[in-house]
Amino acid sequence: MLVKPTALGKVRGLYGIEVREHGAVTVVELRGELDLFTLSDLRDTLSRVLVSMRPTLLDLSGITFLDLASARELAVRCRLYLPQPPHPARSVT
Repeated sequence: MLVKPTALGKVRGLYGIEVREHGAVTVVELRGELDLFTLSDLRDTLSRVLVSMRPTLLDLSGITFLDLASARELAVRCRLYLPQPPHPARSVT
């Protein structure tokens, strides 16, 4: 299990990255502020977890801030499965 609660600077909030096994699935829980200052920890964690080729669940429910670089890292490194919306999106003009 990896837990990295870290305070960055005086005004930066805390963030956490926790990895745990739950049966046949690896759970990666992200919480707090994920930004440019935490990106290397996010990359390192994803590299270690994804090399195992185990099914992985990313729990994003605890994120309070996600910058573009961190969002891009998640989108590029992980295949994200989103539930099918009940109704197709419509264009509003």
